[in-house]
Amino acid sequence: MKSYFGMRKISIGKDQKGIDRIFLNNKPCFNLGVLDQGFWPDGLYTAPTDEALAFDIKAIKPMGLNTINKHIKVEPARWYYHADRLGMLVWQDMVNPNQGLPEGAKAEFEKKSAEILHQLHNAPSIVCWVLFNEKWGQFDQKRLTK
Repeated sequence: MKSYFGMRKISIGKDQKGIDRIFLNNKPCFNLGVLDQGFWPDGLYTAPTDEALAFDIKAIKPMGLNTINKHIKVEPARWYYHADRLGMLVWQDMVNPNQGLPEGAKAEFEKKSAEILHQLHNAPSIVCWVLFNEKWGQFDQKRLTK
């Protein structure tokens, strides 16, 4: 299965009516997708094989979808490779901080989020970083977004 996106340029731009839209390669692109929690029937959070990593991506594309929201989980680098190779856009959630924000939770969240960004910064399939899933444990969003 060949990627239909090729090299990617992701940007925010105005459509013909002046409304801000997500653009892919200078064309408006509606991100239509699924929430993927990354569960595996034979491994819970760990895919049993490389083919299993690609299976859901391959299954989602024929449904007419172009986006996977990777729900508060980081997959192995190989999963992002498959997403890119198969032409799937990825919205990558950060792993949420402890909901009650006890002492140390904010600093640990910032440290782990920086590690995720460092680990995945060059994955072309990632087109959106989701800082706080459903606002769980949300704090200092403006500062952290910058």
